[in-house]
Amino acid sequence: MADLYAENTGVSAEEAAEKVKAMNIDYSTADTQKVLADMLVAFANEQDKNKVEATPVSLRSARPMMRMAVAAEQPSGTLITKDNGITNISTTMTDNDKETDNDGIIYPHDYGYVDVQTSFNVADSVKSGDTFEIKYNENLQISDFFENRVTPPAIKNAGGEVIATGTYDVNTRTMKYTFTDYVDKHNNVKVSLNLIAYVERDVVKSEGKYNFEVNVAGEKTTKELDVKYQGLFEQRQLNLNSFYDEYDNVTGKYSQTTYVNTKQQRLINPKIEIKGYGGEKDKTPESSSAVISKTDTLKIYEVPSNVTLPDSLKPDFTQLTLLSEGKDYTLVYGTDMVTVTLTDKDSTKRYVVYTEGQQDMNSNQPLVQSVTLHGETSDANGEYLSHVYSENFIETTNSSAAGQGEQTYKLGNRVWEDMNDNDVQDINDKGIANVTVTLKEPGTNKVLQTTTTDKDGYYLFEGLKNGNYIVEFTDPATNGEGKQYIPVKEHVGNKEDDSDSRVVNVTIQDKDDLSIDRGFEVAPEPKPATYELGDYVWIDYNNDGIQNKGEAPVAGVKVTLTKPNGETLETVTDKDGKYLFTGLENGEYTVKFSELPEGYEPTKTQVGDDKLDSNGLESKVTIDNANNYSVDLGIVKPEPQPEPKPATYELGDYVWIDSNKDGIQNSNEIAVEGVKVTLTKQDGSTMTTTTDKDGKYLFTGLENGTYTVTFSELPEGYTPTETQVGDAQLDSNGLESKVTINNANDYSVDLGLVQPEEVEPPKVEATFNLGDKVWEDLNKDGIQNSNEPGIGGVTVTLTKEDGSTVTAKTDDQGNYKFTELPNGKYTVTFETPEGYEPTTEKVGDHALDSDGQKVEVVINNKDDMTIDSGFHKPEEVEPPKVEATFNLGDKVWEDLNKDGIQNSNEPGIGGVTVTLTKEDGSTVTATTDENGNYKFTELPNGKYTVTFETPEGYEPTKEKVGDYALDSDGQSVVVVIDNKDDMTIDSGFHKPEEVEPPKVEATFNLGDKVWEDLNKDGIQNSNEPGIGGVTVTLTKEDGTTVTTTTDENGNYKFTELPNGEYTVTFETPKGYEATKTNVGDDALDSDGQTVKVIINNKDDMTIDSGFHKPTPEEPMKPTPEKPEQPNNPTPEVPEQPGQPENPTPEKPEQPNNPTPEVPEQPGQPENPTPEKPEQPNNPTPEMPEQPGNPSPSMPNQPMNMGAHGEMSHDKAPKHEAKALPETGETSTNQAPLFGGLLAALGALFVVGRRKKQKDQ
Repeated sequence: MADLYAENTGVSAEEAAEKVKAMNIDYSTADTQKVLADMLVAFANEQDKNKVEATPVSLRSARPMMRMAVAAEQPSGTLITKDNGITNISTTMTDNDKETDNDGIIYPHDYGYVDVQTSFNVADSVKSGDTFEIKYNENLQISDFFENRVTPPAIKNAGGEVIATGTYDVNTRTMKYTFTDYVDKHNNVKVSLNLIAYVERDVVKSEGKYNFEVNVAGEKTTKELDVKYQGLFEQRQLNLNSFYDEYDNVTGKYSQTTYVNTKQQRLINPKIEIKGYGGEKDKTPESSSAVISKTDTLKIYEVPSNVTLPDSLKPDFTQLTLLSEGKDYTLVYGTDMVTVTLTDKDSTKRYVVYTEGQQDMNSNQPLVQSVTLHGETSDANGEYLSHVYSENFIETTNSSAAGQGEQTYKLGNRVWEDMNDNDVQDINDKGIANVTVTLKEPGTNKVLQTTTTDKDGYYLFEGLKNGNYIVEFTDPATNGEGKQYIPVKEHVGNKEDDSDSRVVNVTIQDKDDLSIDRGFEVAPEPKPATYELGDYVWIDYNNDGIQNKGEAPVAGVKVTLTKPNGETLETVTDKDGKYLFTGLENGEYTVKFSELPEGYEPTKTQVGDDKLDSNGLESKVTIDNANNYSVDLGIVKPEPQPEPKPATYELGDYVWIDSNKDGIQNSNEIAVEGVKVTLTKQDGSTMTTTTDKDGKYLFTGLENGTYTVTFSELPEGYTPTETQVGDAQLDSNGLESKVTINNANDYSVDLGLVQPEEVEPPKVEATFNLGDKVWEDLNKDGIQNSNEPGIGGVTVTLTKEDGSTVTAKTDDQGNYKFTELPNGKYTVTFETPEGYEPTTEKVGDHALDSDGQKVEVVINNKDDMTIDSGFHKPEEVEPPKVEATFNLGDKVWEDLNKDGIQNSNEPGIGGVTVTLTKEDGSTVTATTDENGNYKFTELPNGKYTVTFETPEGYEPTKEKVGDYALDSDGQSVVVVIDNKDDMTIDSGFHKPEEVEPPKVEATFNLGDKVWEDLNKDGIQNSNEPGIGGVTVTLTKEDGTTVTTTTDENGNYKFTELPNGEYTVTFETPKGYEATKTNVGDDALDSDGQTVKVIINNKDDMTIDSGFHKPTPEEPMKPTPEKPEQPNNPTPEVPEQPGQPENPTPEKPEQPNNPTPEVPEQPGQPENPTPEKPEQPNNPTPEMPEQPGNPSPSMPNQPMNMGAHGEMSHDKAPKHEAKALPETGETSTNQAPLFGGLLAALGALFVVGRRKKQKDQ
């Protein structure tokens, strides 16, 4: 954006960057129309600084801008002419084309157009809604193609204010302009327009002199021009000509008409190639946005001898003869091209070719389509010439309009919400809508204008003269979610990005001021107090539901807490059986225990003190302004009970041959061995067995239920006898039976078999096989050699004596076979495989030769597997040698450590343009993908230069400092392609050094422990427990205090303390008194109840305080009569809830015990070891990467909005202007400004042999 600003205004790059930044464009929300409109206003303002009369900004686009918004319908006004309000009309008409401009000759097919320039004065009596008209005569049109969608350019002053808007009537060729209220507020309005008009080729069909007329507000200007259309393209006797008929810039559809053989020369073997790109040999489909496919319309006409074709290439197709595809011509399609081969191989006929195509609307290439005529045309010397071509392409030329009045200025900018709380307006901060902003007069406080911010937070006061003003903001109350707004800090950062005061004094002096902003942020919400919930899971050995001394904790039990809103938290008990949930607000919670150790179940619940009983697997718990450490679970392991085993039974019996077929087992009938018996259970599982030599089978271990018994694998030829004809123990149950086991064995499931009478089978006539192979005869000698392969997929047809046929296909080895053929005569026919021809027949052994494609065969009591057919491929013409091509590419990456080497963790940089320059000077560009990769393909051997652009916000890294595949090759690299790819051309970039953030003062920690001194020696021993719940107060040097409470292990900690002197005060726990002080090592003794501490560049985790219970009074001496006295504290200590009083070997895990386990205590850095410097408060160099620091690459985002580049041409343009991208988007409030300044009365024309460009 900064580059675009500099190029269009003439300021330096540095000044342009500041100007763009001052525009405060919110790229995250602004649409493209708004961005372009804001940029155009900035152009005009900058130009206005140096000129008395503003020159309108006129930009060219690769595709004409056809969506210029028309102002809202005005009240019916007066038609203003030269007689009632428009004076000093001056109009000139100039022909512009490929040859000399303004020479009285115009070439409509070669850039020819009429440049109409008119200017006039508007009388002060003209009002808003009044109109004036500009008309063309029948020989002129507003656009060469889509004139029904063209809107004349809005007339604007240099500041972007609309003076008049225009419409166009296609039928009357009239532009009608309507004045806005600008003429009501300004005097001495002057208007100038630069319009482009084109020859109406449907009217001016032939070459010659014609009058072209423009009527401006009733004053006519006429110019006679000699119209000359593009001549034929000729090579000896070959001749043709082509031109575009229509083009739709919205859909991309276009049509082209081509005259072939207008001179009626002799054409021999004529062929026409239509390509969606240039006709030169080196042109490729990628060089054009035209797309040719089979779905396009293509028509070939023959021109009757009595028809004269118009010079304008606008024939009357109803006078022509439409030819038929297949009969009169054939079509062959390729990549973006089609070849037309005419059936008439020798003629002098004339043809017209009409095509319709589709432009690739995503391409940035020009729309180029060429037509080439090939033919063997002989001259008098017998020489033959090959081809001639015509090429067309499309370019746009724009009109512009401008006006002027008394200069006024604008004041405004934005009310915004600070999304990242940095008090500066960043690119992601959103605007606040509907905020009232008032403009007042200083001194009198008179209200001049009032407005409200739009949806993006912008406001604007217009029509302001030089002078002093007051801008006053009304603070918004809440955002859209009902949250309170508060102002951000004022004047943080530069003028463009900061927040100004609620009331701001502003001076307007010869320029707009669009920098008066006001920022707000959402007020932080008060955080409610939070509490803790937790306790303990233990093994209740005596199953009494109470935590007793000696019962073990259980680790790893899952605990789920369900909050009042349904959200859940999970934890597991630690090695001490403890769990804890923190940060809980008041409310009702559900605690659920799960994943108990295998074999355990909950003990009794709610049988004693709430702190010692078991609450069960699930409990409802209320947090009410206090912690709750009473939700416990006791578990027990029940005695295992043996699982009862159900009774089982047996099922079985007998298979026999029922020789008398009466269905009853007789004593003399024989048992059958080896019959398979399957038992299917109710669950679908099966058991199998076979009958033994006595015909018996047996299934055992069966519980009560229904079973299915199935007999199978009977002796061959045997079938079941009759069933259910007698006693259940002796009858036959058949092949399958349902059997119920009900508390008893069942030995009654039998099967009797009988052998049926044998029937002599019918006599079957013998049949035979016929077949062999289809093979590829590689050496074409007619003999199957061992190295010659079969041909698969060949159809072989067998015709029988009765005329019926059977077909078979050869397998992948070339074999085929017909089976079950009776004796008789047959005919075997082989199809010719595609791409083959038959080999020589019957030249050798009958089993190895080729029998031809049709063979008579007689089957006579034996197979015939010798019927073969050989084929070979025809002689092939060696294809032309294609030069090998290769690839070149690799990666653009961010060199995070700036060492010039690609490391595995360093990302690619996407969107970087890479240019490949060939030896002939032509170039190809590519853009890196999201991983930074790029690739150029299909490159022949040769020398190339690869150039990398510098990504915005980066600078190049070191070059050629390591392995060739991993180093950076720099920004311009010469590469030689020599018979292989080169995928090693990389370029690394890194972000520039960032300013070191302000130094943050280091802070430290202070703390340690309050413990119970059991032996009252003033020293912390390993078995002495901490005391929880003791309040510790820290008093700072300024007298302010901070308090904390010791945790269940007696530990406390104050954090983030700067160097200085502090006083630590310990309260005396209830039932205790202070122990001795300062009697040993500083880390293990008691420092007393009030301790002075100096923090000097390190933590101090040695400030401890010990307490012990008072010494018992005299009556409490241990006598036989006194042991039961309640004042004896010894038995009471172990029963305190939550205190791990048992002095077991686990105590060394206390964080104050200076054993090797101390470093494992999280968050307790009491031991002053060398690890101290790793404290988290030490500022590191990574500070500049905090969120909110805007990336330098962000300003590039708006440039990725679908810009289309312009066509490049062989001849340099006469005038050059930069273009903003057209995105295709429409903005309601910004479209008039955008459309008017772009002045896109877009028109298109076509190039034949020469390429010439003219910008407005």
